[in-house]
Amino acid sequence: MAIQIKEGFKGQKLASLPPNIVTEFAEDPLISGLYVRKIGFFPRVKYHTVVKPMGVNYCMLIFCTEGCGWYEIGNKRYEVSPNSYFTLPPDEPYSFGADPETPWSIYWVHFEGTLARRFLLDTPGPVRIQVQQNSRIDRRGDMFDEVYRNFSRGYIKDYMISSCMHLYPLLASFRWPDQFCYERYEKQDSIPTLSQRAIQFMQECTRQNLTLEIIARHFNYSPSHFSSLFRQQTGMSPIDCFLRIKMQKACMYLELSKLKINEISSILSFSDSAYFTRIFTKIIGVSPTVYRRRESIS
Repeated sequence: MAIQIKEGFKGQKLASLPPNIVTEFAEDPLISGLYVRKIGFFPRVKYHTVVKPMGVNYCMLIFCTEGCGWYEIGNKRYEVSPNSYFTLPPDEPYSFGADPETPWSIYWVHFEGTLARRFLLDTPGPVRIQVQQNSRIDRRGDMFDEVYRNFSRGYIKDYMISSCMHLYPLLASFRWPDQFCYERYEKQDSIPTLSQRAIQFMQECTRQNLTLEIIARHFNYSPSHFSSLFRQQTGMSPIDCFLRIKMQKACMYLELSKLKINEISSILSFSDSAYFTRIFTKIIGVSPTVYRRRESIS
């Protein structure tokens, strides 16, 4: 019996296993503690609303990387902003949805197991990750991808076990964020410049659609002043730098993964894969297809 991989929203990823397969595999002690029921990524999902008036029998994690949304649980409504996440417990009514004006992009996972409740947050409200050095936001996206990659082959038991093993560190990165955002105890001879801090911020946000206004506001500058200072220190505009960082990430995906070009485009928050291809070709010098073929040979 094949896994179900559905298409709905443009660029979405969704994978689920038939319940009888999940029930059969869940008897294995390597799976029974914590396992995936369903997992996906929805980019900029306008008109996305889910209502569960009777609750469900699984736990859920939602991680918003850009845009805004909301959820209601326990007769209270919570607003969700970029780089925020929340968990939903089983057996409690809830609803959630995207903001109609600035719809969210979300990674999400339904999970079960004897240890599942240990990975629920202590607070019913959302938790926001502060983007700074070592916040490792992009790393969480890579971890989602690894769970999804294994679970999408989960009708083979070894892949199901592998998805479970990758699920532990993924959920732990949200349940215990301070421990995940470790400090690197490296000596720094000088205070980082504005451009160095900005580049670090950009590297943490390659899965988002940052604008000059967003970057400048993060560092408490006006867009024009920030752009001028950044250009003085680097010789390029902030957005040109951000696009180069994104294309560096795209090269990594093209070399090290089997993701399709439109999937890479979506992960890097390009709404149009044709535009992504044009930017990639302009910066790298060849198209994504040519780059992948060339690097696979070398």
